[in-house]
Amino acid sequence: MHVHFWRSPQATSLALFARERILGEFADAALWVEPVPGSRSGLQALADAGVRVGIVSNADGLMGQRLAQLELCQVGPGLGVPLECVVDSGNVGVMKPDPRIFHAGAQTAGVAPAEVLHVGDDAAMDVLGALGAGMQTVWVNRQQHAWSHAEQPHHTVTSLQQLVTLML
Repeated sequence: MHVHFWRSPQATSLALFARERILGEFADAALWVEPVPGSRSGLQALADAGVRVGIVSNADGLMGQRLAQLELCQVGPGLGVPLECVVDSGNVGVMKPDPRIFHAGAQTAGVAPAEVLHVGDDAAMDVLGALGAGMQTVWVNRQQHAWSHAEQPHHTVTSLQQLVTLML
């Protein structure tokens, strides 16, 4: 299904500019090629426990395809861990920390934002963005940086194994 939000020539130009800007920001897709160590086993442990998992990513519209090719995870049948959804800024047209991308993920999964526990490693984009969208948060702080924001994450972990332990 393809939905058009822009009708006027000026709006179409603006939409094309915005899409090019997003694609330009994330042209280096190699940032997303190497999975975080332990991510597949962590996702599998969560799936085995019945935890519903979705992904919200600032990327170039190809995140779902990349994850499936890596046999890490996918929506629907495949060799990776099953997901509820992959919401990619390159497809949605807004990037984290904009609350709309977080709301799109919750809506796609069929849950209210307050029911979501958003897990992310970027304090501003992930944690503050999800908090602004009305979600609970876990900050994955592998480098053990000091938290420098007024709003606090609900939980902080330093590894995916700690996350799995927290959730189970």
